[in-house]
Amino acid sequence: MYDYVEVIDGIGLSSKVIGTYCGYKLPPDIKSTNNSLSVKFVSDGSVQKAGFSASFILEQDECSPSGLGKCEQICVNTLGGYECACRIGFDLHSDGIHCERE
Repeated sequence: MYDYVEVIDGIGLSSKVIGTYCGYKLPPDIKSTNNSLSVKFVSDGSVQKAGFSASFILEQDECSPSGLGKCEQICVNTLGGYECACRIGFDLHSDGIHCERE
């Protein structure tokens, strides 16, 4: 057995496992389906190396009515921010907010 990190969607080990990760390759961004996430570290104790690291951000929907998104037509929520888009027949202005007819 090797060392690994198991990411669980929720509190408690009976919740759904999102993924198990080890090695040097970064996993894709991980999102919980609610406001909690558990991380289980497992080690066989045989080899000591650098270990694991993680960073957490509180994601909010910037496109919600109470969010900061100021898009003229379409707001697309992204991890840690938002992007504006335009309906068919319009192009996004260089300001990244307003839409202009094609």
